Amino acid sequence: RAAPFHACLRAYERAVLEASDEDDSAHFFHYTHNERRQWNAPFAATFFDYLRRSRPRTPTLYDSFDLRDLHERNQTEDVSDLTFDLKEGAASPDEWRCEAVCREIKEAATAPTKQKAKKKAAAQVLERLGETEWPNGDPICALGSRASLTFDKVSGKRQWVCAAALTKDAQPFNATAAAGSKREARALAAKLLRRQIAPSPQRTTTSDAASYIQGIAWCLDAYVEGYVEDGSYRYLPPHAPSSKALKALFEDGVEDEVRVTTGALSADVHCCAVMPREASPLLPEHLQPLHTAICDARDQGLDADALPFLEALASTLHMANSLLGGGDARKWTTVRRAQENEITLSL
Repeated sequence: RAAPFHACLRAYERAVLEASDEDDSAHFFHYTHNERRQWNAPFAATFFDYLRRSRPRTPTLYDSFDLRDLHERNQTEDVSDLTFDLKEGAASPDEWRCEAVCREIKEAATAPTKQKAKKKAAAQVLERLGETEWPNGDPICALGSRASLTFDKVSGKRQWVCAAALTKDAQPFNATAAAGSKREARALAAKLLRRQIAPSPQRTTTSDAASYIQGIAWCLDAYVEGYVEDGSYRYLPPHAPSSKALKALFEDGVEDEVRVTTGALSADVHCCAVMPREASPLLPEHLQPLHTAICDARDQGLDADALPFLEALASTLHMANSLLGGGDARKWTTVRRAQENEITLSL
């Protein structure tokens, strides 16, 4: 997730160098007679570890889920009187900024004291150098005189204080948070407020590392072999897992893949299932009614993307094909509502 190609390439090259002392171990998979058998977990864990360490630290985004959720609750009248009152507060304390330069590497860190800023900057430089273990856990000693250090006093910035309030079931709730920007303060206050009214929110998992690597192997089979043994695979979470989660997965060990022997869908059904409604005019004319039927089922609340629905649809079309003698040309493949005097096949 959020890893550019050049970062992946560097991580792969480092993993290959680390595995170069072993016989033919610089692969993501183990092979037997040129057939993929299972994941090479140690190599994959090394790759994702290097990828994790190479990623720049991104600032926190305050497009808050809690903030959006509170506004939605207010609009649906689950809560009422939602307000966010922003005022300028006292300035934050002064801090020290340490900049460490080692060869072409430059890192900076800010902390309340000189020593803490120096420690954070030294740790960042060592991480860039690929060193993760330090004597006595002290990055300053590990870095030694390899870097030149400079210090600056950072004056504290004025903060914004957000006082949030709402009413739920005739009971008032309040929360206050302070931050360096209006947006951040509002998001933090919303988070505190939402925890009071929904302490155990039912939220779905946004990623699944095990399912994700199964999808990588699935795609590899599709491109290399031209077919897959498991036609039922779907990656359901909305996001890909982080490199940290993938590293942990491979370190814990990956079970041998379970190959589900589900036959692939017909080309007609598969094509119509993946195309959006807007693309219907681009499909062959004889497939457009079938595509419309799938889109209508999806609009009516049916899980028309689920494999059982599509398999039932494919099975029905196959049976109708046998009855009507359409052969492989599939020129008959149209969908319409059955008349009362016609034989119908139930999905």
